[in-house]
Amino acid sequence: MKKSHRKDVIIARIIFAAIVLVFIALIVTLGIFLAKRHQEKVAQNSKNTETESETIYIPELIEPETEKVNSEAPTQEAESGYVWATANVNLRAEASTSSEVLAVLNIGDELIKIGEQDGFIKVNFNGVEGYVYQDYVTDENPNSETESESTDDAESTDNSESTDDSATDGNN
Repeated sequence: MKKSHRKDVIIARIIFAAIVLVFIALIVTLGIFLAKRHQEKVAQNSKNTETESETIYIPELIEPETEKVNSEAPTQEAESGYVWATANVNLRAEASTSSEVLAVLNIGDELIKIGEQDGFIKVNFNGVEGYVYQDYVTDENPNSETESESTDDAESTDNSESTDDSATDGNN
């Protein structure tokens, strides 16, 4: 074999090895990138799942200073009674849209009305006092309509059965 031919073979092998190393580096880099991307998606999905499942946040301890601030705010005492959420709405620590969200109320949740302040209703929900914007509550129980309708239906069914029984008794 000629010397020049040997040099060409050696150079070709070196070039081939370099190309193989570049491809290996690209494959490893792509693998690392895809693994990171997968971890980010998993973390984001688990974060979304935790957020969706947590609907109520109840603080462990209310500082006495916080109570003083809330008690100094002029709250009109209103008729106490029940009100119901008409939308998924935030229960806030103060009568302000920028205050801390204590819980997210669901449509139809029953609340005990305590008072009114600046367009907000002060309520008690499962032992937590807070404020709900007045446009998102009603004093009419949304569940009572369906209960009374089902009661009316049951009564009308009972009446028709008793009418049928009396007609049968008259024929005997």
